[in-house]
Amino acid sequence: MAGVDGGSSVDTPAATVEAAALDDPAARIRQYLGLHAGAQLPVSFSYAIEPGDTASSIAKRFGLEEATVLFNNFDVYDPNLLNVGHTLTLPAVDGLVYTVQPGDSLHFLVDNFQASLEATLAYPANGISSPDQILAGQQLLLVHGSASVASGSAVTTGVGSSQGAAVWSVPDFLWPLGYDKISDFFGTPRANAVGYHTGVDFVAPIGTIVGSTAAGQVTVATWDPSYGNWIEIDHGGGYRSRYAHLDAIWVREGEWVQANAFIGTVGNTGNSSGAHLHFEIIIDGQAVNPLTWLN
Repeated sequence: MAGVDGGSSVDTPAATVEAAALDDPAARIRQYLGLHAGAQLPVSFSYAIEPGDTASSIAKRFGLEEATVLFNNFDVYDPNLLNVGHTLTLPAVDGLVYTVQPGDSLHFLVDNFQASLEATLAYPANGISSPDQILAGQQLLLVHGSASVASGSAVTTGVGSSQGAAVWSVPDFLWPLGYDKISDFFGTPRANAVGYHTGVDFVAPIGTIVGSTAAGQVTVATWDPSYGNWIEIDHGGGYRSRYAHLDAIWVREGEWVQANAFIGTVGNTGNSSGAHLHFEIIIDGQAVNPLTWLN
């Protein structure tokens, strides 16, 4: 009988061994992705929200901080009310998943997002042989990095960096520029798809600097026949801002900006009859009167 003899030991059931292994967050990620034990962990993976999930429970399941779940999924409004079936992007360890933009350097990204250079270089899935050899379009895990997505009133929790990561809160929207007058207010009748003016037109000279109304991620920085040169910034929680008819665009899609960061200049591009900034605030897909939100 096993265990009676001094040199014998009780066999450990395979199920017990498997359960012990799954106490390791890396093992739980591999199991979720169907990877074999010891397989290289990815930069990030997609997780489909299940009934009863919260940002906190998902983080605990995969050994992450709740803040990591939130700032890698900027569209999550309430961490306790997640949409079943919606897909989240999760890193394999605490950090920020980032797609390299033209002109980026690893040293800039590490400084900007307060990440660990050593850990980012060492993370196998990043595939970085030299900090000078990252490529535009490459997806990186900035290990221990965080995205400061909220205003100064945000609550912070540590995720491995000394300064911590900002947890989302409703933005304090700042005025995007100094202006001479308003030429068109929100809600005036318009022959457009919605039948009314969806923003406010601030009259200002061409070249007037435009600032981000709140911190967030640039999701649009392009040209459109109607908007001309325009920018959209996602501030998280369903809050976005738009800046149209710009003369110059100074940011890139995917870039993170702080509140009042210079993003472009006033222009007269697209369907515009004079130099001005068309400015919108959008909440959960619905344009609202910006003047009631600006501080």
